[in-house]
Amino acid sequence: MARSIHSLLSFALGIISGPVTALAQEQPMARLTIVRGPNTDRCLSEQALRAAVSARLGRDPFDEHATLTVHVRLESIHATTRATLTRIDASGPAGQRSISSRREDCADLGPALGLAIGLVIDPLAQPPIAPPVVTAPVEPVAVPVALPVVTPVVTLSEPPPELVPAPVITPVNLLNVSRSDRPSPLPVRVLMGAEASVTVAELPTVSLGPAMFASLRVGRFGVALTGRYDLAWPAMLDGTQVLASLVSGSLSLCALQPLGSVAELDFCAMGSGGALAANATQLDRSTPVVTASVYAGVSAGATYWFGRWFGLRVHVDGLGAIVRARYTFDDAGRERELWLAPPFALVAGIGPVLRFH
Repeated sequence: MARSIHSLLSFALGIISGPVTALAQEQPMARLTIVRGPNTDRCLSEQALRAAVSARLGRDPFDEHATLTVHVRLESIHATTRATLTRIDASGPAGQRSISSRREDCADLGPALGLAIGLVIDPLAQPPIAPPVVTAPVEPVAVPVALPVVTPVVTLSEPPPELVPAPVITPVNLLNVSRSDRPSPLPVRVLMGAEASVTVAELPTVSLGPAMFASLRVGRFGVALTGRYDLAWPAMLDGTQVLASLVSGSLSLCALQPLGSVAELDFCAMGSGGALAANATQLDRSTPVVTASVYAGVSAGATYWFGRWFGLRVHVDGLGAIVRARYTFDDAGRERELWLAPPFALVAGIGPVLRFH
């Protein structure tokens, strides 16, 4: 009886495997490419990803000469690792989705990407069916009895379990991404700080002074407002000692580039305007003069974070004059110019910064 059951199972499996083998020869193949961003080297090796897809489809679906390409890009954004999956066929990119993980080892990305890539390559494929487990018949057991009656030997055997049909999987549109797989919202940060700055060529001599700034940053873009007070070193102009100071404010629009979670670069376009006050102390007829000063330029800065809230920022600004400040006085009814601002100026600063998010 047991041998007959084994023969029937072998025959049934042969009937099933015949169409499956023929169908596998026509199953689609794809080429897999992976691009890694900074700080993703320890996240999900290519071998592990290929194994997850093969386990999902029950075969190795990868061929370097296939016309279908599945492109995976891994990038780390503020303690979140995001995998962007793009389907590329002969006509170009045909769909894209993103899967995010907050785990440091990205262990949960493997099964999710394996399922997603399997659906891209072969949406109608079913998971492989585990081979049926056939229980060997139990050996006959003789039960001795004290009575003079001979107990017959009973042979027990278990029928093989029934084959459970695989669930039907509906193809998924990659452009219709569920809420849980959508990219996380852009991080919003508010920065406030103070600094000591050095200014060259905006006043008659090199000037020093404090500055304060506030910045709103959303994702990789930001806007900043800065207020600055500069006091110039006393200057000797045409034999006259001149004292000058500058009060100014600036607006900056910035592009940001994070360097992992410990540093951030910013590149800004900026405009500034202020009022320069100067006084020639050794001229009897001199009076304090206030004149406008307007500049536009670019700025490059870097912030190093010592923790979640506190950091240190340095920057250098290059400015071109739109309205050049000038210092003149009335010399016996005739206007006399002692100083005219150069067309270019340079500002550098360093100071602590606080981050709120």
